[in-house]
Amino acid sequence: MPHRSLGAHYSPRSVVDFVVGRTLGPALRNRRFSPDDPPRICDPACGAGVFLQSTAARLDAWMRRQRPEVTARWRQTRIRWALHGADLNPEAIRETRAALVGQGVGDPQL
Repeated sequence: MPHRSLGAHYSPRSVVDFVVGRTLGPALRNRRFSPDDPPRICDPACGAGVFLQSTAARLDAWMRRQRPEVTARWRQTRIRWALHGADLNPEAIRETRAALVGQGVGDPQL
């Protein structure tokens, strides 16, 4: 299925990192959330998953600072719980899953 026919647009990583930093960053700094109960993030048109990947990386770094004693597995479990994504294109979902597994997050709720 051609991306254009679905209205698909893939955002550059630099733009994604900027947007995630400007939106998720303040919420994490203001201590509205804790590593035990991270914010739930939904990308309803996740495409290749770059927003979810950037969010996962930011959550992981934040959790490392907040709770340096916890294991990577503990962080991955919470990050996996926090991330949600959907897309009309099944190939995009496969790409997103593969990218997040490769990033060490595991298989999120897509």
